[in-house]
Amino acid sequence: MFLPLKQLQIFGYTIVYQQIPQAPVTIDGEEVEVVGTYKYLGVHLDNKLDWSSNTCAVFKRGQSRLYFLRKLRSFGVCTKLLWTFYQSAVASAIFCSVVCWGNSINKTAINKLNKLVKKAGSVIGLKLDTLEVVAEKRTLNKLLAVMDNASHPLHCAVEKQRSRFSGRLRQLRCAKERCVRSFLPTSTTSLPIAGTPPISCCLNSVELHHTATEQLLGRTSLPEKSRRTPLQTLYDGDQLDQSAVASVLQGRRELLDQACQSHTRKRRLLTHEDLRHLIVDDKHKLLYCYVPKVACTNWKRVLMVLTGDGRYRDPLAIPANEAHVAGRLRSLSEYTKAEINERLRTYLKFIFVREPFERLVSAYRNKFTRNYNVAFHKRYGTKIIRRHRVNPHPEALEKGSDVSFEEFVYYLVDPRTQKEEPFNEHWERVHSLCHPCLIHYDVVGKYETLEQDSQYLLKLAGADQEVQFPTFSKSTRTTGDMAAKFFDNISPFYQKKLFNLYRMDFLLFNYSTPAYLKLR
Repeated sequence: MFLPLKQLQIFGYTIVYQQIPQAPVTIDGEEVEVVGTYKYLGVHLDNKLDWSSNTCAVFKRGQSRLYFLRKLRSFGVCTKLLWTFYQSAVASAIFCSVVCWGNSINKTAINKLNKLVKKAGSVIGLKLDTLEVVAEKRTLNKLLAVMDNASHPLHCAVEKQRSRFSGRLRQLRCAKERCVRSFLPTSTTSLPIAGTPPISCCLNSVELHHTATEQLLGRTSLPEKSRRTPLQTLYDGDQLDQSAVASVLQGRRELLDQACQSHTRKRRLLTHEDLRHLIVDDKHKLLYCYVPKVACTNWKRVLMVLTGDGRYRDPLAIPANEAHVAGRLRSLSEYTKAEINERLRTYLKFIFVREPFERLVSAYRNKFTRNYNVAFHKRYGTKIIRRHRVNPHPEALEKGSDVSFEEFVYYLVDPRTQKEEPFNEHWERVHSLCHPCLIHYDVVGKYETLEQDSQYLLKLAGADQEVQFPTFSKSTRTTGDMAAKFFDNISPFYQKKLFNLYRMDFLLFNYSTPAYLKLR
């Protein structure tokens, strides 16, 4: 058998060689056919793995589905149904198995497929996620699923990349560009973009603390390098005496971590909407998640003093309504993804919580029993009376100013309430406002120990000489005994339904079931 001769020019020399044919591959004695392309589960694979044939197939499939989307619009179908059809028929065709090929195709192919998405958006009248955005989201979700599933074939490979010291996933070493753009390298590189990894992602609290400190020391460019940040001060035990307050706060962090691991199963990535309640103090490297009815007005006043460049000096001199004006303080949701990620990693994150039913009664007293809260009476009071009062008086339907606590409870446990709109922040659950199982809070303060926790936190931030946390009037505070009286007229059936609604807040922040409840 004579093999064809081939020539190769190198530095002016002609090299003649014979190409030896590749030996056939056999499985169980049967020869495997070598082909240029192969279709598997709707994805076109080629022997060069450049995904060009798959891109062409996806483009044709998307175009054919786009035809039906245009037809639906010509029939006058509403935007909501058009969007539903796009997600189920068009996007499912364009983004099929995008985790496999989305990060490996070239720019020309990306632009080609994004044109389809843009056309679909113009038909529907909405701005749709581009190929890059969809690929990033699905890749990260797939990585989280792999990390959660110990039986997944890639689980061990992911765990091997975890640092023994910080617990973070290290970047895979890749020699070729094809490997760099494959699933594991791209997913581990972009894991922190949308926020910090959830607490239950195989990291215990100590490892997370070291992660934050290591990233802070190694990767940030601080304008004042000699100044220690609150995060460093908190986690470097030799820099701060182990006071009783510090021990209590450490115990709360550990209990929160354990509760998150025990009571949360499915994880997700943070969105900008999740970060609206996080207030940023760039000067002192602080992130505060405010919870209404847990001294949030005073904490906002304190942060206005700390971030006000001398405009404010006394927190109590700032009117309460001014502290809640939008734009006075910056929310973390206003930053770019990279800036959000940097702050979540390196700033000290803190939250203040309260016994859930005391907070709920406090919200009711403030919003429904005060004559000056006309806006709440109009928006919520009239709705509550119309839906949960038998034969309401016309004046009550118009003003909504005499809502009883019993009617308020009926409104909260009514399934229609949250289907129509989210809870107002004043009675929304803390875990829904601040996402403590997705964001690792370094300090969990409690309303019951507000003053000592606040002073400790200001000392951590190095701001205890700049501002003092305001003391509050204990005469008007809603206590446990006061809350118990409000529950006297609530039947055991509705007590249990309400407790189930706020159950996660009781579990996550280690509050015991109130003794006045009749749950059995």
